[in-house]
Amino acid sequence: MRLILVLCFIALNACSNITNHSSVESIVFEYVQELNNLPIPENASEIENRSAIDLKSYEVPEKFEVLNKAYIKKLTDEGWSITEIESNKVMRVMKDNSKYTLIITKKSNDKNLTNVTIRKNVNVK
Repeated sequence: MRLILVLCFIALNACSNITNHSSVESIVFEYVQELNNLPIPENASEIENRSAIDLKSYEVPEKFEVLNKAYIKKLTDEGWSITEIESNKVMRVMKDNSKYTLIITKKSNDKNLTNVTIRKNVNVK
């Protein structure tokens, strides 16, 4: 009987570990029309505490590593060109006449929250 209980506990623990971690494929994006259809994670919440040069700022309930990989994949799949400016946290993204700086940073007080900031990049040719 104990063996069955131990096996059930192990199986339940394994299942909970799988469901607690997001994957690149599980992140769904929507398009922001005023940003020329730049994709934004569907579960992103717009935040108001942005600087004067920021177009939009979002808080996303995803780990930085997962969100960053998903974002790069989505942008590449959608035909956006990506140039890393300062590692993979600050990127220049361009498509057609749309040019933005995308800043993806881990929220310091919560490892499961990531901030995404979008700035208009007017000096890129």
